[in-house]
Order: sequence, then structure tokens, then C-alpha cells
Amino acid sequence: MGPGLLAIASALTSTAVWGYLAWSTAIVQGGEALPPALVAALLFPGIAWAGALAAWRDSPFVTLLTGLIGLVPVGLYFLPAPGALKLIGVAPLVMLVAGVWMVRRMRDEPFVRE
Repeated sequence: MGPGLLAIASALTSTAVWGYLAWSTAIVQGGEALPPALVAALLFPGIAWAGALAAWRDSPFVTLLTGLIGLVPVGLYFLPAPGALKLIGVAPLVMLVAGVWMVRRMRDEPFVRE
């Protein structure tokens, strides 16, 4: 249950911070949004929610993959950013931690054939 909740917290954080980024910086003077910023604000939280769903369904490798997709290169770019934008890089790291936790738990459990 722990990795699933960690992945959901990561997806919530990613959704909130990407929404903040799109709201605060992607709106130009005329009131129109810049399309690449909106695509990123939908794409990366979508990837994070796919990782949260995978963690909830106990699929560790998909959770790891979604964490890596969110981290490289965009998350690494935002890690040294000041303020709340740093969370764009922290959220995929939390997803990676959830994935590693799930892989370690899977490795420690005995294999039972039904």
C-alpha cells in the first residue's frame, strides 16, 4: 500500500505544479495559451497518473518507467529551479522511489506458483 500512495502523491504534485506552470507562464498578453506549454501541462501529469495507476495495480517496472520518462530530461532541467518549479523534478524522483520500493518488495517475496 505504501508505494501506491507515494506514487499518487507524486502524481498529485506533478498535476498541481504543471498546472501552476501553465497558468502562470504560458498565458501570453492576449489571453491565449502557448500550445507547447499546454501540451506539456497535460502530457507529464498524464504520465505521472499512468505511473500511479501502475503502482496501484502493483506493476513496478511500469512505475519505474514513468518515473524515468518524467525525470529525463525535463525533471532534471527543473531540479535546480527556484521555488515551486523544483517540484517538477522532485515528483518523478518520488515516482522512482515508489518503483524501486516495489521492485525490492517483489524481490523479497517468495515466488509462489499457482
